[in-house]
Amino acid sequence: MTVADVTIPTKYVYVQSSEPNDKTEGKLWYNTSTNETYASDGSSYVKVADIDLDYIADEQMEQNFNILINSVASSSTLNAYDDMFVDILTDSDGASNTIDTGNTTALYNSDNKAYQNGGDGTIEDAEETDVTNTAVYVDVKTIECFDRFVSTATNEVKQGVTNPETVTCKYTFHYTDETTDTDTESATTTSYVEKNYTNPNPEKTVSHIVIAMKLQNDGAGKMGYEKNDVVNYSVTPSDLLVQTDVLTVTTGADDCQLYCDNTVAGDGEVTFDISLDNGSTWTEDLSLNTKHEITSTTGTQCIVKINLNGTGSGNTALIENYGLLLYYD
Repeated sequence: MTVADVTIPTKYVYVQSSEPNDKTEGKLWYNTSTNETYASDGSSYVKVADIDLDYIADEQMEQNFNILINSVASSSTLNAYDDMFVDILTDSDGASNTIDTGNTTALYNSDNKAYQNGGDGTIEDAEETDVTNTAVYVDVKTIECFDRFVSTATNEVKQGVTNPETVTCKYTFHYTDETTDTDTESATTTSYVEKNYTNPNPEKTVSHIVIAMKLQNDGAGKMGYEKNDVVNYSVTPSDLLVQTDVLTVTTGADDCQLYCDNTVAGDGEVTFDISLDNGSTWTEDLSLNTKHEITSTTGTQCIVKINLNGTGSGNTALIENYGLLLYYD
């Protein structure tokens, strides 16, 4: 076969949370937020089955854990470790629920499935909300923004009657200085269309956003819908951390090693601290992928602090998972 004979196939199945822009007739979309399957009729995606496909996500997660375990094990010389603890950051408290979100200061990025010390990120809310028979704004959703700098946002909007009826969606940005400002978008179609909103004051930090909708006219049978809100934010990098819950270990560990899939930029750096006595004493500022002696008090209650260090624009650190190895001499 020559190079000229090779044809690269186009994508025909989309696996994602938002409706694909490509609406070529016959293409499929699996909505990862609702676990529903859709097929395109050439103009929009229509649900074809109420099939629970959670097993797809389960299989992928199991594969990711196996990859992580192999990566952690191979980071140790001759695999000579005694205990291993791993987690994947599929959500803010981890796939195995080992992240202490109360003491974690790093920012969880749901788009990258990772923790980071700053930079750009998104806050997502896929829930569908609606209003009925009202020509005045009704609040339908609040999105917490945690005092971050918000630039833009998107969602999907549609009206729910056959005859054209304008539905207007309003984003109200609530700033930490207790002022507010708004941006609005409208739709008349009975299929979802993406709408874009701009924060009028991007120099202000946003505590939360209130989303409201109204219809053009009052009247029976008139409805408006919105879903798949995505808020884009930025945070100036600073020294933040990811802390684990207490991990029960065998007493007497002498050495440790930590593995993380990580991405750093500028002066960004990832280090870790470890305690075996529930945080009373610590062995601190340890580098990744290196066997370190534990000099603090031994015990059975292990806590790990993963430090995402970097201060100022461009100095970022991000982790997607962790794997802890303990050694008993």
